[in-house]
Amino acid sequence: MPYYVYKLFPNRAIEYINDFESYKEARSLARDTRAATTVQGNYKVKVMFAENSREAESLILTPRERPILMEHEK
Repeated sequence: MPYYVYKLFPNRAIEYINDFESYKEARSLARDTRAATTVQGNYKVKVMFAENSREAESLILTPRERPILMEHEK
């Protein structure tokens, strides 16, 4: 299964960048894209492992549950 790289904008719009067979290549592109992001860019870069682009887009747009924070014992 390939790794898909997308830009995710605040309005939940996504933009396909590229896909790769290896995680190392996808991670490298994601890091390079993040490094080139300016304040005007206003997007996040996501790498998604999926069967196809439709599944990758669905996974990116599916809201994730917030992690449960453990209370500290005093």
